[in-house]
Amino acid sequence: MRPLRLLLLPLLSLACYGDGLTFYLPRFPGVVEIKDGQKPEGTGVDVIDKISQQSGIPIQIEVVPLARAFANIESQPRGCGIGTTRTPTNEPQFKWAGPIVRQTARLYARPDSSIQLTSLDQAKPYTIGVLRGSVLSRQLAERGLKIEEGNDSASSMKKLLAGRIDLWAENSLAAQFNLEAAGNPALKTALIIAPIDGFIACNRAVGDKDISRLDATVRNLRNNGALHGFGF
Repeated sequence: MRPLRLLLLPLLSLACYGDGLTFYLPRFPGVVEIKDGQKPEGTGVDVIDKISQQSGIPIQIEVVPLARAFANIESQPRGCGIGTTRTPTNEPQFKWAGPIVRQTARLYARPDSSIQLTSLDQAKPYTIGVLRGSVLSRQLAERGLKIEEGNDSASSMKKLLAGRIDLWAENSLAAQFNLEAAGNPALKTALIIAPIDGFIACNRAVGDKDISRLDATVRNLRNNGALHGFGF
């Protein structure tokens, strides 16, 4: 596993951008973690560190449950999140930079399951575990599917492995990190729902100059392959 670095805020950046930004992030194994009460660690923290350094914008990180992360981004004038799905519903709620993550939304099943789907409608007889407060959870509920929300993605994965739910809905990158953290238990893809991009989403009060800097930095990191190096 690649070494994990603590978030560093460059002094020069602090001099240039006194207010800075606060990124509100949920815990994710290997991506955003807090160990022994210390500062956040993980590949997601490393990416934000790199964005802070290259954009010249100081960034703090607060690790909170996903639902609270969205609430804080909407209520805090300097609040942002990372990996947020951009939809017609939330488009006007935030200012956007990126995309920073390119992946697919999927339904996963146990390897011994006979479930194999060609459409979401075919999943209606089944119970689907999904992260509470996520865009994917809302989309599945709006399609009339039977969902069982978990406080974190790993809990839904564990329910699937234990046979307590039929399917697990998750984005491919998040599923990969969760499976790696659990020792790579075997699962199969029952359905690829759709391609899905994750963006930096910021409060509407964040200045356009900051958004432009974030967007240009993410584009540069993607073009030079740095994001791929982080697994993004």
